[in-house]
Amino acid sequence: MLPDIARALEQLLHERGGISPREVDVRFEAPTTEWVDSLTRPTINLFLCDVRENTELRRMDVQMS
Repeated sequence: MLPDIARALEQLLHERGGISPREVDVRFEAPTTEWVDSLTRPTINLFLCDVRENTELRRMDVQMS
């Protein structure tokens, strides 16, 4: 599921944000010093540091339509 979210976010930036994939990279890696030093062009980092399900919002009842 996370790769799908990453693709959707990247697509959103390119299509709706007007950010050209030829000019700006979109990455999802943890921003370490080595990672920053390896960058060669403008980069938007969307590292998702703490993604987990909110179980309080989970519905346990069955809905019939």
